[in-house]
Amino acid sequence: MSNRVTVGSFFGAFCCLGLALMPLPFDRWVGVRQASSLAAIGCGYFGWHDSQKKKQILEQQELWEFEQRLKQRALDAAVNSALTDVLVEEVVVKEKLRADASVQVYKAETQQNFVRVMAHDHPEILQHLLQTSQPPTTETKTVSDSQSETETDSVSDSVVDSVPGGVAGGVAKEKTEEEKRAEYIAAARSKLLKLIEEHEGGWIGQLMHKPLLIYGDMGSFKSYFAAFLALCRHYLYGHKIISIADPHFHQNYDECWKTLVKLGVPGYGANQNFEEVGEQLNAMYDRFKVRTLKDDWLTSIFDEMTQYGFEEGTVEPASKLTRKVVGDPRKAKEAPIFIAHNDTNAAFGGGDGFSKSVNSGVVKLQLRSDSKYQPLFKGTISGIKDEEGECIKDLPISILPYWIRPEWVYDLFNGFSSESDNQVISNSEVDQKPDLNLSLQNTKVELQYEAQSETQPEIESDIDKLNRALNQSVSWDYWLAESTTEELDRQIELHRSQASQKSDNLPDNSADNSSEELSPDNNLITGNITPKLLPREDYPVIWDAEDFARLLPNESETAVFERILELSDKYKSPSKLIQMGLGFTQGRKKPRSYSDVGKKCFYYIVMKYGTPSLIARYKDYLEKK
Repeated sequence: MSNRVTVGSFFGAFCCLGLALMPLPFDRWVGVRQASSLAAIGCGYFGWHDSQKKKQILEQQELWEFEQRLKQRALDAAVNSALTDVLVEEVVVKEKLRADASVQVYKAETQQNFVRVMAHDHPEILQHLLQTSQPPTTETKTVSDSQSETETDSVSDSVVDSVPGGVAGGVAKEKTEEEKRAEYIAAARSKLLKLIEEHEGGWIGQLMHKPLLIYGDMGSFKSYFAAFLALCRHYLYGHKIISIADPHFHQNYDECWKTLVKLGVPGYGANQNFEEVGEQLNAMYDRFKVRTLKDDWLTSIFDEMTQYGFEEGTVEPASKLTRKVVGDPRKAKEAPIFIAHNDTNAAFGGGDGFSKSVNSGVVKLQLRSDSKYQPLFKGTISGIKDEEGECIKDLPISILPYWIRPEWVYDLFNGFSSESDNQVISNSEVDQKPDLNLSLQNTKVELQYEAQSETQPEIESDIDKLNRALNQSVSWDYWLAESTTEELDRQIELHRSQASQKSDNLPDNSADNSSEELSPDNNLITGNITPKLLPREDYPVIWDAEDFARLLPNESETAVFERILELSDKYKSPSKLIQMGLGFTQGRKKPRSYSDVGKKCFYYIVMKYGTPSLIARYKDYLEKK
C-alpha cells in the first residue's frame, strides 16, 4: 500500500506540472496554471515524505532482526557451554570412581600380602595369638607350661602394642551407639550402591545428578519410582529433598509419597491448587539465580506436569520451564524430577523449542502399565550416556527387583536399633514379581536366611584369623605403615639375620678342619642329616622356604646365595655353577640331583635374594626353567 501511495503521489506531481506548463493563453488559464503548480508541489512533497517513512521502517526492521540474531547466537553458546560442562563433569566422576576402585584393590592386596608374610615367616607368633584368643579352659597347668606362656606373652604383647589402638587386657573397647549407627549406615550405603551398580549396567546410577522426566500411562509406577530415586539421592549423595509439587498430593501423601513425608518433605498443590504448584516453579527459578556449585545438592519433584500448560496458576511459569531446564540445574546443583503422562511439549508445560538440548540435558524414563492400570515394572530410558559420552536412546530397562521400592530403601537406612544386632539385609535376589506391600516381609525373610547361614561353618581367612587373634580389626593406617619401603627393608634384613643365625647353629664337620678349603665335590656346608630320597613326582616344581628346608636340611638360604655370588664370576654358565660350584650331580635318583633339586634351588634362591642385575644376567636360564 505504501508503494502505491508514493508512486501515485509522484505521478500526480508530474501531471500537474505538465498542466502548468501547457501552451495555453496566459490571461485566460492563469488560475489553472497556479492550481496545477501548487498541486505538483504538494504531490511531490507527499511522495517524498512517504518514501522517507518507509525507509525508516525498513531500517528499524533490519536492526531488530540483527539483535535477534545476536541473542540467538548468545543462547546457542550458553547451551553448548552447559552441555560441555555436563560432559566434563561426567568424565571427572568416572575417573574418580576408577581411582577409588584401584585404591580399594590396592588396600585388599596389601592386607592379604602382609598376613601371608606373617603366617609364612612367623607362624609361631600367629599360632600363639590364635591360641590365646580362645576362651580360657578349666584345666590345670603345670609350672613349665606357665613359664612358657609367660615367655611368649611378652612377644604377643609387643605385637599387640605395635598395632594402633591396641587392645588393653585382651578386651576390645566397647563401641558407642554413634559409632554403631555410623557403621550401620555405611554398610547400608555400601549395599545399596552395590545393588545399583550391578543392576542392568548401573543405569540407575546415572540418574543421581541430572534432571529426570518420568512419563507413562496411569498406574505405571511413576511416582513410586520418583520417591525411590529421591531417597537414593538423599541417603547416598546427601541430596536435600526440598519439595513435592503435586495437584493430587491430598491423595498421594500416604501412598507413593509416604516415605518422603516421614522425612519431613513438604507437599504443595493439594486439592488441585495449581497456584501453589506455580509458586514452586517460580521458587525453583529463583534458586537457579542465586545458588552456585559450592552449595549442596537439591532434589525437587513436580507431578502431573501434563496439565501445567492449561491451568491458570501454572501456564505462565510453565512456559519458561523448557528454557530453564536446559542449562540452569547443574550450576545451581539442583536435580528436579518431573512426572508426566507423555513425552511432548505439554510434558514441559507447553514450552516450545530447545528439543535437541532437552534430549541431551534431561534423562527421559518411560514406564508402562497394563489395561488394568497395573505396573509392568519395565520400560525404556533415553538420555544416559555410554563410555564414549554418546547419548543412549530407548534402552530397555526393568524395575522389577524387590529393592527398587521407596519403602525398602527407607527401612534399610532407618533399621538401626541400639538393642539389636543391626545387621544389614543380605544380598539374596528375588526373581518373582514383588508385591508393593510385602517389603517388610521380604526384609524379615532375608534376615532369617542370614541368621541360618551364620550357623553354618565358614572357612576363616588369614586376615580374619589375625584380626581374631588381636581381638580387633587392624586399621588401614597400620597396613599402610607396614607397606612402606623402610618397613619392608627392615623386615628383609631381620629375616636374613635370623636365617644367618640359624646357619651358625648348624653342626660343623670338626674343630680341626675349620681352616681347610672345601673340595669341589663337597663345597657346601654339610651336616649330619641325610635327606630322604623321594620319587621324582614328589619333588616340587616351584620351591618355597619349607621345600628348601626339607630337601636341603643342612644348608641355609643365605649361605647358598653368598656362594652363588662368589662363583658367578668364575662360572659363566649357570649349569656349571650348579654342578661344579654347588655340587649337584646329574643323577636323578640322588638327593642332590641337578634336575630335581639343583635347578629348582638355584631358581628359588636367585629370584628371592638376587638383585635385578643378577636376575637379568641369568634371565635366559631362569625363563627356560
